[in-house]
Amino acid sequence: MDNGHSIERKLSLLKESLDAGIIDREEYESNKSRLEQQLKRQAEQKKEGSKRESKQESKGEAKGEEPTTQPEPAPKHHALGQEEVPGKKPKEKERKERPQQGEPAQEPEPAQDKKEEQPSPAGKQPPEKEKQEEREEEKSSTPPHILKEEHPLRKNKRLIAIILWVVGALLLLGMLVFFSITLEKATNETLDAQKQEAQAPQMPQIACSTVADCAVPGNESRCLNPGTPESSCERQGIVPINVTVINDKGCTACGTSRVIALLGEWFPGILITSVDASSPEGKALIAARNVTMLPAYVLGPSLRGSLMFQDVNAAFRPSGTSYVMKDSASGAVLYLGRAEQLRKLDVFLAPEEESSRKALLNMEEFASLFSDELVIRVHIVRGTNASEQAACVLSSYPLKTIPYLSCTATDGEDCFASNGISAGIIASCLGRGEGQRIIGQDASLWSSLALPMPSFLLNNNVKITGVQAADSLKEQYCARNPSALCSRELRKSLA
Repeated sequence: MDNGHSIERKLSLLKESLDAGIIDREEYESNKSRLEQQLKRQAEQKKEGSKRESKQESKGEAKGEEPTTQPEPAPKHHALGQEEVPGKKPKEKERKERPQQGEPAQEPEPAQDKKEEQPSPAGKQPPEKEKQEEREEEKSSTPPHILKEEHPLRKNKRLIAIILWVVGALLLLGMLVFFSITLEKATNETLDAQKQEAQAPQMPQIACSTVADCAVPGNESRCLNPGTPESSCERQGIVPINVTVINDKGCTACGTSRVIALLGEWFPGILITSVDASSPEGKALIAARNVTMLPAYVLGPSLRGSLMFQDVNAAFRPSGTSYVMKDSASGAVLYLGRAEQLRKLDVFLAPEEESSRKALLNMEEFASLFSDELVIRVHIVRGTNASEQAACVLSSYPLKTIPYLSCTATDGEDCFASNGISAGIIASCLGRGEGQRIIGQDASLWSSLALPMPSFLLNNNVKITGVQAADSLKEQYCARNPSALCSRELRKSLA
């Protein structure tokens, strides 16, 4: 597109700007007049150029040379209506072609077929200067809205930047609101908890629950009203107390360590002395203190001055000026005054009670192992009709008593038929009142021995209490009754 066309296009744009109301009529007429003058000058320049070419052609013919003409390059149009002047490069091209620092400068190529510059006619400016003025006029005549038009990509970048800024601001505001709400909630919860704690009734302070809570080295201690808000600790200096332990050196079941530890907790000032029951001193103490079971614990008269005596005096009986620990509290196991009978076991049961049923189930394996050498005597000490029926089985079928009782303790089947017991004989026994008589007799023996339920009496003088595993019964039996069967292993846990 040549320069004339460019001016015509600008005239068209100028008209559109007037129609759109972007410029007023006066500005339109001014710019239009300027553009028409430029168009007129271009037409005159083209006529002068044609005349110069005709003269050069005539000179070349006179010299016998063919006229060589180079077409004048069409002016290039750039943004904002600027034209590129021939022989002069735009600034961008000049920067691109300018050698970088450190590179050797390129030598300009020699001009070929360069025309001699014609002197400009008098009163006229050089073409380069005229073209420069034309470009400035074109630039000034271009409507402002065209000059200020921005590239679409630049507009998009700015829009994106604004959107990102707004989104970031909203996110920051949201985070501030969130943290503010969270902090306020946590503060309110803390204040509520403190308020509830202040309003909650205060739990009463308990000074002590046991003697150990009041213990202080070098003192006896006592806990008054233990475990209550009225509890308090009482202390005094340690009172020395002599304790004499009477025991049978041949009794393997007569352990004393547990009771001595308990006495030491109650009375920190105890002084222990051990005496064998078969020695003259032991026999004298047994007679003087009315000792019936071993091991026995005799405490001196200073026991009364101890703080804890007020709380545990029920565990002792007075004997002269001294105190003897009761058999039920000391765990004494060996009866004095009952002659030893080897390989004998008395069992005291209440068949209708759960603990007695468990004792029967656990002793069954032990009874079966030693059935040929051990005499087992079952004692029914209390119960109703079922116990009277068991007492009649005991009277009529002594060797079948344990299998029968084990049968009734488990499945409840016809235990008479399964054990070969005649129902008629048992009925006859019950009719005579034999069952009640047997229970009364056994209960009297059980009461005289002060036994718990269930219990065992081994060799007529060693007490064994509670439910025992089969292997535990075997160990205690074999400690006083040597047997080749003692090497056998039995169930160690309760059935």
